[in-house]
Amino acid sequence: MDEYRNYCYANYANVLSQTTMSLDAFVPWWSAQVAQALNLDQATLESLYGPNDVYNTNQTVREFWKYACNSGVSGTPTAFVNQIPLDSVPMSVSGWMEILNTVYASQYHPVSTTKLNTPQN
Repeated sequence: MDEYRNYCYANYANVLSQTTMSLDAFVPWWSAQVAQALNLDQATLESLYGPNDVYNTNQTVREFWKYACNSGVSGTPTAFVNQIPLDSVPMSVSGWMEILNTVYASQYHPVSTTKLNTPQN
């Protein structure tokens, strides 16, 4: 899977330049490119992109997108803490720790500061 993803990233400019190509023409063209580069079977690849997609990829991606939109995801990165969307997503461990410690401190209220089973003098 990583090989395919890396190949896609390395060749995205080539894919985006195919502006005059129809989807029906693009699928075999792209399948041939990927099959040759990654030593895969072109016919199998084409079957994954076509209307007989055994994994129903198009429908699955649409469902994921709708789920994300309904959950409040509007772009990347998007993050939630306790189902609340963050205005700004931290990009470091210390940033996340600051948020999580703040949430924890606001929600944790000890019942008592007296230790149980303390010996009496």
